[in-house]
Amino acid sequence: MCRLPLAWLLGVVAVVAAPAGALTWSADLPAAGDGRHLWLAAPAAALPGDDAGPAVELLHADGRDDDPAWEPVTRLRGRLAALVAPAAGPGGPNTTDRLWMVFDGGAVVRVSLTPGALEDQWFFSTRPVANLPASLEVLDAAAAGDALWVVGRTADASVLAGLDAGAATGETGAATDTVDNAELLNLVLRLPRPLGTADKQPAPTEPDGEPQEPLQQPAAEPAAALGVGGSVATARPTEVLLVYRGGRWQRVPLPADDDAGLVAALVPPAADAADARPTRIGQKRVGGETAIVTTTPAPGGGWERHELEPVAAGPLRGLRVDGQLVVVRQVALTPGAVQAAVVRGTSLAPLGTMSIEPPDPGDETAAAWAAVPLAGGVGVVSAPARAASRVADRLANRTDGEPPALALGVIDLRGRVVREPAALGIEPARPFADAADYLLMLTAVIGATLLLFSFWRRDPRSVQPRLPEGREVADLWRRAAGGVFDLAISGALVGSAMGLSAQDLVSRWPGRGRGDTLEFILPGLMLIGLTVLHTTVTELVTGRSAGKALVGTRLTDLDGAPPTAGRVLLRGMLKPFDLIAYLLLVLPVINPGRQRLADLIAGTLVVRPVADPDAPKKDRSDG
Repeated sequence: MCRLPLAWLLGVVAVVAAPAGALTWSADLPAAGDGRHLWLAAPAAALPGDDAGPAVELLHADGRDDDPAWEPVTRLRGRLAALVAPAAGPGGPNTTDRLWMVFDGGAVVRVSLTPGALEDQWFFSTRPVANLPASLEVLDAAAAGDALWVVGRTADASVLAGLDAGAATGETGAATDTVDNAELLNLVLRLPRPLGTADKQPAPTEPDGEPQEPLQQPAAEPAAALGVGGSVATARPTEVLLVYRGGRWQRVPLPADDDAGLVAALVPPAADAADARPTRIGQKRVGGETAIVTTTPAPGGGWERHELEPVAAGPLRGLRVDGQLVVVRQVALTPGAVQAAVVRGTSLAPLGTMSIEPPDPGDETAAAWAAVPLAGGVGVVSAPARAASRVADRLANRTDGEPPALALGVIDLRGRVVREPAALGIEPARPFADAADYLLMLTAVIGATLLLFSFWRRDPRSVQPRLPEGREVADLWRRAAGGVFDLAISGALVGSAMGLSAQDLVSRWPGRGRGDTLEFILPGLMLIGLTVLHTTVTELVTGRSAGKALVGTRLTDLDGAPPTAGRVLLRGMLKPFDLIAYLLLVLPVINPGRQRLADLIAGTLVVRPVADPDAPKKDRSDG
């Protein structure tokens, strides 16, 4: 019989069995880390206006901070099956880190994270990718670079046949990814993260919580092969290993005599590994005892299995820290403590033991923990069962009070506890972050009121149109048609760049008085800004915008002459007032010059040519 390392024996013998009423622990806390960032998927209520069903609030904390604090990223519908993050990149501008979220029912969402120009500023984008087979039971997942690895079980023979056919033909039952416009824009224009629940890219569910249609439907033949139309049960569930790379899922062969026992963790390969396949860690009974079993890639595409020294059975997680394979397990006789060790061949080199027992669990009876790579060491996130949901509620409602007992401790690879387990804070709300739309609308209304007051104090004779013969004030339908065309040009550019439909742009229009965040209405602000830019430039050069040229109108001063550059620029600067405080668009209806607020202040008119009915008609044969 193999001998247990002394440090592990001391960690077990030094404590007595947990007293009655202690928390029941599991290693199921949905947390992930990549060495730099810390992520948590907290159960949350359904999104407003959505069908009832499970949802998760994705939270982020900067693991490099001395006191990391949670902040919300987005809320997604569905029941989470796995949350994994590949090792963080070098950092700095124009670099992107990723997170993968795998949901029950096969939906997969990728979250991209890019640093901003300011310190502690991050930009997020989310997008669904190709689905997994809906009947696959996900056991664990791992990520490395652009690849996502998933190990799961299925008893559906048609799923296995479809996966085998896909491996043979190079096809899978899921669609290939398309270009992620939102993410490309994220890198170019630094589109900020949504602070509310605006981002509803879903992992869909029915009202009872069961999955709906997949995010991306497979083609007809692969769909039938994956058991979508009907399932054929196998004698026993079969374990499969899948990899998502290049927009497709592919099956990776496993040992034919696979008896590695219960899969506890899937660990990504080291960054410099010649073989990109992950390592599987499991537990199995060996001679009446429980042993940790690792299954690692072998040369030639095979696998090697190593049985480590026996340990007491219990929750177990594996992770990769600075290229080394680390196992973190729960102490058998002290459920509120975990032990970390580095795998050295067939032995375990202990790092240390950390207590994760919360100081005051309250009325909680269950708790969970997760081990993640963080700051060059092993980060252990732990919490009572309902703490994560309470954090999400606190962030959504911005209520006061002490944050829930969701703690983080870190052990480095030398065995030192560099951070004693301590509660993570909550990122304070930015002033007026959730009321940017109200403030913008209020500013526009007050500014427009002051401008109108200054206009009405002028001499009425100085603001009357004095057009020469051959020109008249443009009618309302021409003004409206020209304005809509100018907005459509900007909307097409912004929508195509950001992957937003016309309906999305309308819903993000500023000034609607709904209390939206600045991030949410940013596309609408960009549309307004682009419209002001292209119309002002063309009016400076040609006296008309593209929309005015289309409907046959032109910009002039009150005398019908071309306006000065100053008048055109002033009109352009005031145009956002008309577009944000859009009730001001009633002004062209009630004044004889059919002038908007910007026209009244700048002293401009929109006119169209009119034929003189008394002028003699020109003989066409003369010219």
